[in-house]
Amino acid sequence: MELSVFEFTLQDAKTVCQWRYPAPYDCYNCPSWRQMAAQGWGMVQETKRREQFYSVRSDRILVGYFRLIDSPAGVAVGLGLAPEFCGRGLGETLMEHIKQTLNSRYPHRPAYLEVRAENTRALRCYKAAGFRMKSSVYRDTPQGKTLFLRLELSPGSQQN
Repeated sequence: MELSVFEFTLQDAKTVCQWRYPAPYDCYNCPSWRQMAAQGWGMVQETKRREQFYSVRSDRILVGYFRLIDSPAGVAVGLGLAPEFCGRGLGETLMEHIKQTLNSRYPHRPAYLEVRAENTRALRCYKAAGFRMKSSVYRDTPQGKTLFLRLELSPGSQQN
């Protein structure tokens, strides 16, 4: 499946909000659009959507998205695949698009992401893309205290 990166639109954000993952991945379900707006989520804010978010498509179908946030610690990476595309080997291609975008927008900055420790499927994907374990932290989530692993990608690793 050929994937391409595009602008992340308001409709994309509303579509992502409707994605529903089966257990044990249902912890990644977004709240309603109204709740996200009330809580100030980035994807509901036009400026952040335009500057930080990217949609990933196959033809015109929204397959996934990613977000890059420049911070003093590096570039924070967030991402998601539509539930029907998870587990189909598309993570590698999505990660290549993320690395290409990091290389063009933030060529000399480290990138990092956090992943739930129990999400072994995502963890394998991130490690295969060159992200390396840096630290771990427990965070409060709607599901209770959850262990997150912080992985980092050094600037030189962003090259394909």
